[in-house]
Amino acid sequence: QTDESLQDKLLRNVIDASLFAGVLGTTDMTTKCVQSQFKDGNHVMMFRKNAGSYLHELMRLDAAVQQFTTALEEEETMMLE
Repeated sequence: QTDESLQDKLLRNVIDASLFAGVLGTTDMTTKCVQSQFKDGNHVMMFRKNAGSYLHELMRLDAAVQQFTTALEEEETMMLE
């Protein structure tokens, strides 16, 4: 038990989540951007033409934050814990 208030715990959790999402995702995106441009000179030209569109497409192909979707064969109830 700590003397930390509920509001302080919530604030700390929000800050931790923001730093996690902001720092790791941005670092991964930057790394992939630079690596892609070193591998293929055409990527440099695409980045220079429109950096925002280039980054959106790069992250669409190789997302900084991975996700997946599964299809169930039949109706099924799942318990998330």
